Amino acid sequence: EIVQESHSLYKMDRYENVLMSKYPEEVKNFYFECIHKEIARADNRQKYKSIISYLKKLKKMLVNI
Repeated sequence: EIVQESHSLYKMDRYENVLMSKYPEEVKNFYFECIHKEIARADNRQKYKSIISYLKKLKKMLVNI
């Protein structure tokens, strides 16, 4: 709940392993929402690279669910 309210990809990264075992759909949806918001704010190469890394992580999650 705290991670969800923060809308922070960094916080989700910290707690992802614990949360994935109990709430896989919620974690996946959280990443979708946050990545979408980050794409809208991306304005430089570094931010785009960061988004790509999260998209790759999301892709792995989708394969494993």
